[in-house]
Amino acid sequence: MNKVYKVKGGILPPAILPLSGKHYILPWWIEVDSTVTLDDVQWTPDVFENKREDIQTFQSKSSPGISYTVRRVNGKLQCECPGYKYRNAQCKHVKAVQQNV
Repeated sequence: MNKVYKVKGGILPPAILPLSGKHYILPWWIEVDSTVTLDDVQWTPDVFENKREDIQTFQSKSSPGISYTVRRVNGKLQCECPGYKYRNAQCKHVKAVQQNV
């Protein structure tokens, strides 16, 4: 039975790379025996929290019944309006929130 290698971190799963007669667990560059397989690697990936906080909702002036919400997602203001997507985060809703903060 092979040794179990515990690796932690990253968002991509581990891989085993043979290079110049040696074998490594990537992306950690841990040198291992040539008999080691991925079954011998226990990986704990990084966990990222997607923190979302609703800040303000705006009613559309051009389309009655439609509203757009500005949220803070992982510290950054984002809006769900079409202008936010087309203007690279510079819509009037985000600007209004920034002026009132």
